[in-house]
Amino acid sequence: MEELCKFSNFTGVDVILQYIQVWRVTAAIDSFKPIKAAGLDDLKPIVLQHIGELALAVITNLFDFIFSAKNVASNESSLHPQDGEI
Repeated sequence: MEELCKFSNFTGVDVILQYIQVWRVTAAIDSFKPIKAAGLDDLKPIVLQHIGELALAVITNLFDFIFSAKNVASNESSLHPQDGEI
């Protein structure tokens, strides 16, 4: 929380975008046990832990895009299109 204080001139999404950086995404991925269960993407952490710097930058940019678009899924069902939505 202390780190966020330096962004006190920003609001909401701006704070998140300033906070999301490659090294933080890398640290989060590395914090998982390598053979932890896969998530919704069917990727186990060990895969993400070995994807390389370019892929980590892409993932970080994806997080930035999602938050800047203010379109964060609130639950699993909103991640999967329903029949006829594609």
